[in-house]
Amino acid sequence: MTPNTHHPHLEMIFEISDKYLKSVFDEKTLTEFRTNCLHTIRGDRDSTIEQYIESYYDLVKHEYQSQYPSADLSLNDSILSEPHVPKVLWGNCLDFLQHMNSESIQLMITSPPYYNARDYSQWETLDNYLDEMSLIIKECYRVLDNHRPFVFNVGDIFDNDNKHTNHLGENAEYL
Repeated sequence: MTPNTHHPHLEMIFEISDKYLKSVFDEKTLTEFRTNCLHTIRGDRDSTIEQYIESYYDLVKHEYQSQYPSADLSLNDSILSEPHVPKVLWGNCLDFLQHMNSESIQLMITSPPYYNARDYSQWETLDNYLDEMSLIIKECYRVLDNHRPFVFNVGDIFDNDNKHTNHLGENAEYL
């Protein structure tokens, strides 16, 4: 497809956004983005704006994902294949999350182990539990696509003697 070298709506968008785009992207990335837009964006004013926003969103997402080189392509491919089919991953969620692409998940529902409620989920202190849950939540946020739902189901009752935490202030206790 030959690029449309005279596209008044797109030229106006570039003119308005040029200063911002130059402050965010390097020259090579910006040149590739502009060339791609000129090759692919067609239509009237509203259609041009909509296509530009989608192209810009894809670029930002790609740039963000490239900043996280630990992603495992085979894991991501298996998760993202057949997007209409729900996926259940069994194992240590932090291990999975740390190998997933940023902003790649549309919906996340998780029910982490309650604090020291089962033999298989024991922490030395409540602070250790909260620290681990914090790491998991940060990774969940990273892999969850922008403005997508996240359900983190946790219990609010601790039925054990180790209920003290410094997360809420010195010597705080959950009741």
